Amino acid sequence: MTFAQVGSKIVTIAVTAWTWLANGAHTAYNFVLGLGAAAQTGYAAGLGATATATEGVTGATVAAEASVGAFLATVGEAALAIGALYANYRAFIALKSVSGGWEGMKAGIGGVLNGEGYFKGVDDYQNEQARGAAIDPR
Repeated sequence: MTFAQVGSKIVTIAVTAWTWLANGAHTAYNFVLGLGAAAQTGYAAGLGATATATEGVTGATVAAEASVGAFLATVGEAALAIGALYANYRAFIALKSVSGGWEGMKAGIGGVLNGEGYFKGVDDYQNEQARGAAIDPR
């Protein structure tokens, strides 16, 4: 396998991982947009009920309060989507830390390309680093 082929595989794996992350964020975004549309519909229904209610003010008030509740649910879902993205970021940082930084992650990707698996590549990298530290403890 040539250096260019290895580089191409690494880039392909990285792009695939980021595509999955982007697709997940896009799905969360679409979900939040759907909730926003539902909240807007509820709000419009509340406004319509208010405009047509001449004596049934209580019913219109309940509808308006329900639409505010739907809006607050949408805001909550948006916060959850942002929280999910942050949790994915923290998981990535944790993986990078456990792997020994960017070099360890590169070694893990190399392990995948060699068919040994991500953590076998990381383990080999960390063993090499430990041997180097034992020989030259600077």
